[in-house]
Amino acid sequence: MVSWLRFWFNDLLCACYHPPRPKYSTSEFLDLLDRYIEHNILAQDVCFILAGDLNKLNAKQLEVKHGLTQMVSSSTRGKSVLDVFYTTRPDLFYVEVFRSCVKSDHYAVGINLSIKCAEESTNGSLECVAYALVI
Repeated sequence: MVSWLRFWFNDLLCACYHPPRPKYSTSEFLDLLDRYIEHNILAQDVCFILAGDLNKLNAKQLEVKHGLTQMVSSSTRGKSVLDVFYTTRPDLFYVEVFRSCVKSDHYAVGINLSIKCAEESTNGSLECVAYALVI
């Protein structure tokens, strides 16, 4: 299952679940992701995010070809990193793995996005934006 979400102006999130035993060709699925990422990253200056549970899908070719950085470095289930957060802008995110507050055999992945203060508001103060997401 793949869902695409465009937010802000040029930012694109791909939320993805790849089952442990898919009923589709894994190589065709990777090719489809590759083509879509290539089309959207080359067409625009985007902050691209691929996040979700990939269940040991080898996405190394996507990481290398599109300059993605895998931000999850701790195991998310047992000793494996099954849940991922790839991005073209690792400088914008801080990722942390922690025990989920809901019953699950996966750990939760927390993502913090902090956009640096860029402009002064009309009253002279700096305005900053910070977002948090848990997958």
